[in-house]
Parts: sequence; structure tokens; C-alpha cells
Amino acid sequence: MPPSLVGRLPLSARITSKRGTHVSSNTPFEPTGEPEFLTQGTPEPAPAKAGRTKVVVLAGVGVVAAGAIGIGAWGVAQFLGGGPGAASVLPDTALLYAAVDIDPSAGQKIEAIKTLKKFPALDAVLGLDARDDVRRFVVERLVKDGTCKDLDYDAAVEPWLGDKLGVALLPGDGVPMPVIAIQVTDEGKAEAGIDRIFEACAPGEEHGLAFLDGYALVAPDDETAEAAKAAATKAPLSEDARFKDALESVGELGVATFYVSAEGPKALADSFLGGMMGAAGVPDQSEQLNKALSDFKGAAGTIRFDGGGVELAVAGAGLPSMGAGSTSIADLPASTIAALGFSLPEGWTDDFAAQIEGAFGPGMYEGMLQEAESATGLKLPEDLEKIFGSDSVIALDGSTDFDAMVNSEDLSSVKAGLRVESDEAEVRRIAAALLRAAGEPNGDFLKIKGADGKVAVGFDEAYLDQLLAGGDLGSDETFRDAVPEAEKARFAFFVDFNAADDWLVRFAGSMTDGDKEFVENVRPLGAFGVSGWLEGDTGHLVLRLSTD
Repeated sequence: MPPSLVGRLPLSARITSKRGTHVSSNTPFEPTGEPEFLTQGTPEPAPAKAGRTKVVVLAGVGVVAAGAIGIGAWGVAQFLGGGPGAASVLPDTALLYAAVDIDPSAGQKIEAIKTLKKFPALDAVLGLDARDDVRRFVVERLVKDGTCKDLDYDAAVEPWLGDKLGVALLPGDGVPMPVIAIQVTDEGKAEAGIDRIFEACAPGEEHGLAFLDGYALVAPDDETAEAAKAAATKAPLSEDARFKDALESVGELGVATFYVSAEGPKALADSFLGGMMGAAGVPDQSEQLNKALSDFKGAAGTIRFDGGGVELAVAGAGLPSMGAGSTSIADLPASTIAALGFSLPEGWTDDFAAQIEGAFGPGMYEGMLQEAESATGLKLPEDLEKIFGSDSVIALDGSTDFDAMVNSEDLSSVKAGLRVESDEAEVRRIAAALLRAAGEPNGDFLKIKGADGKVAVGFDEAYLDQLLAGGDLGSDETFRDAVPEAEKARFAFFVDFNAADDWLVRFAGSMTDGDKEFVENVRPLGAFGVSGWLEGDTGHLVLRLSTD
């Protein structure tokens, strides 16, 4: 396998030992002592380049091995806690990178456990408290479910495992190569322990190993591990300016963090997407994806526990446009308990049509359009832009009778509607066409009202008046907490689970015939929100779930 598989740097010198080419030194090229076994003559040549299938298998093995030492299960971890972490021993050519700290700070650990223990089902499965060792928990669960056979944590893992772990995909000769960086406290015990993990979790699969600055680098083979070590010694990811900027744009880092380089999407699309699409009989989407991300400069994300809630925050520079303006979701009645809002740029249907045509091919796309137009009488995709307008919000009001909504066919009990900035006559025409296509030409249950350039569609006329009048949902504390930067969000989603006298608990009871266990696992939910906005050329996305 050529050195180019792991980046632009040459391979370091290697020592041939009983397990293959391996250097256990913290120094790039010179071992700190005599290897236990040496062979005479020229080492055997490196194995031939692994095919796509082999790399996928090895990547999976790497994930299993990583899970066996603490990544997976329920993710109580803190990235880069107390130092640069695994990014300091992986090269700056990484296409994708994710890292965790197996022993997070007390604050994050307590916040995570407090949040998760609110849900009886999770508490019963995890059985953890702040004193429990996450590593032991993961290994014992892997053994219990049969993933890893006869893997003893105390003998094979505990004597050498440190706190930090990172996983990266590095550039390869057509196929990216996985490398796992594991912090270790004893290199000799780590080598034996990692061998044991592979024997227990993926018998028969080979792996490579190198050591750098207190970390074990685990890869599909020794050559890849040594090349990664040499590249990281010269140019570590932790010192890369783009990497630093991406993490900074996310804000405060939390329990787990990931990074995607500017080259990452294209490399993955070219190496994996085309093959998978071809195998599924679907046209290759690599070209369309590469075009859409032609200005992409990198992205990062993190998961944070805070104040009884958990959120995923992602930021990326050079992403496709998320719209031309901000959604009016904050200008909804304060009694709104669930809403979705999005702003669409003029001509968005042209881009949508191009993506559909690229996905299914010109012939199939034209056939789909003709069939849909024949069935509905609409002109597609142009009428899509008219029905959604430049700004759309879909809302559900807390005055909805949820029992009647479940048990009655009278839709007037559903206080919900769509509000768009569009032409009322066009919305009425499109709605009438859709009703005819659905076999409901009269459509008396559907109400439409318009005022001041806005159109509301729903089931209750009085509620449509409220939608058109707007309100001050944006000043509600629960909404503000769940939907950050709502005033400039290009798209947003919000649901308040506690509103309207715990509507979700009541609704869950109605839907499950009073299943107490299900209801008790729903009860802790507070609110959920999604918000996406732009700052310069950097797009931000935050998903937040709060609990009571």
C-alpha cells in the first residue's frame, strides 16, 4: 500500500518484530529500546492495496474496537478535555475526525447522568451514576450482547487505557483509510490489549499499530499506521488553522465533537457514494454533491449537556444557501405549541428540479412530472413555489382538542394551519386542484383566508384569523431557549411538550390506551427546537432538547 494512502508525507523507518512492522517510540524514526524479536534481511513487502470491501470491513472493525474502549453506548464524553487530545497525533490531512474523552469533567458527567436518568427506560438500561466507569460499562455490555467474546475488562483493557480517543478518515488511494488514536498509559500492555480486543471482537481481522506521544494509532495495517504517525509528527491536525476555525465557530465544546474538512465530502462521494448508488441501481450523485459543495470550507459540530438539556450544534462555512430571508416563526400566536418555519429563495424550484433530475435521470424525472401534473392538474414544479411562497409557517395551537383529534373525524377540532406569503388566488387554485385529485372536490373542511399579502390554510376559520394576525411567540422564554437566533433563522422548528396542560402526556395516553410505562418516559420532555441561520458565509444549525 503506497504512502499516499495516508497523506503527502513519506513513511517513517520501520522495525520488523514478531507482529509485523512496528515502532513503539514517541520519536518519529528511532526506537527507544531494542525490540524483543528481530528478523534478518529485508522485511516482507507491504500487502497489496486493500479493496473497497476490505476497507469497509476494517473500518467497521475499528468502530467495534473503539466501542470496546469507550466510544458508543450513550456518549458521556468530553472532547479535548484538559489538552489538545487525539488531534495532536493525527495528521492535518484528515477528511473526517471525531474525538471523545472517556473520563469527562465532573460537570459534564453529572449533567449528562442527571438528564438521562430522568427517563425510566434509559435509567434502567444504563444503570449508571456519577461514580460508574463508562469504559467498564461499555466493555461489559459488548460482552453481554455477544459482540465481543470473552473480553475481560480488568485483564485486557484497564491496565493500559487512557482517557482520550479520536477517529479519523485519512486520504487513500481511491478509498479513505480509518485510523484510531487511543490514549494509553503503557505501550507494551496496550499492544497486547489491542490485539486481544481484535481477537475478541473481530476474530481473523488484521490491524496495524504505531505509537506517538502517549497514543496508539490503530489502522488497517502497520504501514498505514506508520504513515499516519509520520504525517502527524510533521503537521498535526490540532495545529491546522481550518480545524481551529471550524471548532471556534461551533462555540463551547461539549460531550462529543466532530470535524469535516473542506476536502472530506468530495473524497467520500468519489470513493463511496458512486459505488453504493451503482450497486443500488441509482444514478451516481457524486457530481451533484460536489457541485453543491463546491464552496464548502469545512464544518464542525458538538453535543453539549447543559441545564438539564442536550443540544447538537453544527457550523460550516461555504454551505449552499439556506434561503433569502428569515422565517416568521416567532410571529405566531403565543398559544402555539408546535411550529415549523422556513424561508425559501426565489427560484428555489429550479434547484430542486435539477437535484431530482440528477437523482433519477432526465427521462424518469420528466415522466414523474407528467404523471403528477396529469393527476393533479398543476404545473410542476412552478406551482410548488406559489403554494409555499417566500415564507411559510405551519403551526399547531394549544387550544386543540387532542382527544377529539384522535377519536373524531371532525377536523375543526384541530387548531392548526399553514401561513404563507403568497398570492391568495394562486393558493386557492392549487388547493382546489389538490382537493379534486384527492376525491374531495367540495373540500368544505378546508378553509382559506388571506390578508396583507399572507394566506392561511387550515380547518378552523377563527384560528386562521389568529394566524393572520400573528402574535408574540418569540417573546416566550421556552421558545427562546429552544430556538436560538430565531429572529434571523432561515428555518426553524419548535414544540413545547409542557404547554396546554401537558398536552404530550395526555396525547401519549390517548394514543397508547394509557400505557403507563410509555407515558412516564414521555413525561420528562420539556421542549425541542431546531434553528438554522447564516453569519457571513458560515451556516449554523442547533438542535436542542430540554427536560423538566
